[in-house]
Amino acid sequence: MGCGASIKGLKRTKTGDFKLDSSISVEDFLKGKFKKSDLESSSYMISIERLLDKNPSLYIKDKYRYHVLNGRPVDSGMVEFARTEDNNLLKKGIFTKIKDSSENIIAIHEILSENVISDIKSKKLTLTKSIVIFRQLNKI
Repeated sequence: MGCGASIKGLKRTKTGDFKLDSSISVEDFLKGKFKKSDLESSSYMISIERLLDKNPSLYIKDKYRYHVLNGRPVDSGMVEFARTEDNNLLKKGIFTKIKDSSENIIAIHEILSENVISDIKSKKLTLTKSIVIFRQLNKI
């Protein structure tokens, strides 16, 4: 049109599978407008697996589980390559699920550099840095 423009407001109504009409506002949540049971039994709760279903997974060897739970970055020597998809492209800046041998997501890490899984098997590279760690508490 060849002219300037401005916008007064913008509202995102959908991103991927997530829609505004199946969400609650932070304000309503903080004001306690929902009971805990309402939130747990409804579509408002999204599992971390569903949230990151399109993100790659790195499986780590059991002997390194403790290291990851204590915030250590994942290096190529820690990866269980037999379980990690060989055609995975690790893209810099993408979040990856760090899984143990029992399929538990124990952490979310950010990938530090672009690599193809098959290319890192024989190299000693630091692949990720820790973003979130999931600790499982023992129930009494």
